[in-house]
Amino acid sequence: MFENLKTDASVTAETDVVMGGSFILDTNIYDMNVDMAYFDQAASGAMSLNIVTVNAAKQTHKETLWMTSGTAKGGRNFYMVKDQNRQETGEKRYLPGFLVANAICLLTVGKEVGDMIPEEKVINVWNSEAGKEMPTPKQVLTELIGMPISLGILKTIQDITTKVGNDFIETGASRYNNEINKVFRTKDHLTVPEITAEITEPAFYNKWLNTNTTETIIDKTKDKIGLVSKENAANPNSASNTAGTDAAPKKKLFGQ
Repeated sequence: MFENLKTDASVTAETDVVMGGSFILDTNIYDMNVDMAYFDQAASGAMSLNIVTVNAAKQTHKETLWMTSGTAKGGRNFYMVKDQNRQETGEKRYLPGFLVANAICLLTVGKEVGDMIPEEKVINVWNSEAGKEMPTPKQVLTELIGMPISLGILKTIQDITTKVGNDFIETGASRYNNEINKVFRTKDHLTVPEITAEITEPAFYNKWLNTNTTETIIDKTKDKIGLVSKENAANPNSASNTAGTDAAPKKKLFGQ
């Protein structure tokens, strides 16, 4: 089940790249602790890591990190890069959700996500049919629970969708959301690429903060991918527009 979560030398590794462009956080880097982490699988076969983190101020961030595509698309943790003519270039890159999930595991317990061994536990998760949280057996990554991790979180504007048959259709409305853009090791603020390159000074931490201020809001609504100012984003539906990659080394660099 977890074989497609392994890293592969043929896939482009993570680099430190700044993207321009329950509770909504302003864009910032937050020192968090993992409160819950469990594997899940969609009806399509796509696998996710569902993670809940909380900081000292009791601010919580929950996110579903989609680590693989569905079975119809191979159930892979990477995608094929295409050129401007939509032709495949031969380059493979990891899915963003896989990169974040893998980085969280590496920068806390020193293991790739594909090497994590989950334990089945009954936890409360949202049940759409019941309309509330219900006790449900899930594959929990108990090693992650309580571990410190620093998360570069972006504030975004996203379309609100509704499910029609098997498709999700935009409703015309939008809302604020948060998503993890970059992961840093709490004790030294280093990233996976920096540790892989055996860099000891956390240069990217400050670069990320200088580029992504608390005013940064990313517009991810349909046909609008970019950066909007805080002033122009007071109403998500009126937002205007404008707008990194992560993998793991084979050398033992992440032992805690």
